[in-house]
Amino acid sequence: MLAAVKPSALPALRLVAMLFLIFNIGAMGWIVRNRRRIFDRDSNFDGDEIPAVRRLRVEAILIPWLFVTTALLCILVALWIDWKRKSDDSVKYRPSNS
Repeated sequence: MLAAVKPSALPALRLVAMLFLIFNIGAMGWIVRNRRRIFDRDSNFDGDEIPAVRRLRVEAILIPWLFVTTALLCILVALWIDWKRKSDDSVKYRPSNS
């Protein structure tokens, strides 16, 4: 995928990926900070007495978020170090002249 990206576009991609990663980590921090308000027992709902259900709510949000953040970080690192996949046509057979 990165082999098809023009080298002149890499700085803009790096900047946008860094901004999105900072936004993503900030949103995760906000969720962790307000987790009691978001995931705690709802007093307006009578059937919200099972702690396992509240735990599943947390897991349903945080586990996919962890995977998405990890994938974003891997893409950012790949963009930052200019990691390119070797394609088949980049390795050409050159017979010797002897």
